Amino acid sequence: MSFSTLTAAIDANPDENWDYEGSLSNSSNITLAFVKSHPTKPWSMYSLSHNSAIPIADIITDMFDTTPLAWNMDKVSCRSDVTMQIVLDNIGLDWNFINLSRNSAISIDDVRNNIDLAWDFVIVTANKGATLDDLTNHPTKGWCYKQLCCKYN
Repeated sequence: MSFSTLTAAIDANPDENWDYEGSLSNSSNITLAFVKSHPTKPWSMYSLSHNSAIPIADIITDMFDTTPLAWNMDKVSCRSDVTMQIVLDNIGLDWNFINLSRNSAISIDDVRNNIDLAWDFVIVTANKGATLDDLTNHPTKGWCYKQLCCKYN
């Protein structure tokens, strides 16, 4: 069954026990429009927030909507399509900088160029390629010296 056939069946039978929290929230075909058209259903915002079927631009736009969904920013911050530019363009959102520090779309240069944001510098040291120069240039940032010693030993 195609996803459009499934959504038509859901719309025709809204009182049935559809799996909103599980397979629908995790579907690779789900759209934000479909979710928003069924606002009272028990969606898993944890799953929807990390579901790559919903573009990050749509999530960000929804956050500024008059009736936004309750996005899970911990999971949104983990998405590989969250770039440094998206964070900077939307700096007022409640980004999880621990997860952004792990995010593969964020580079060590992004961290260096935005050094005063709330990065987890232990994670950045371990995962982003921090160097001795980074530690020397910003010694109070909470870098993981032990991790750097292991890296160069």
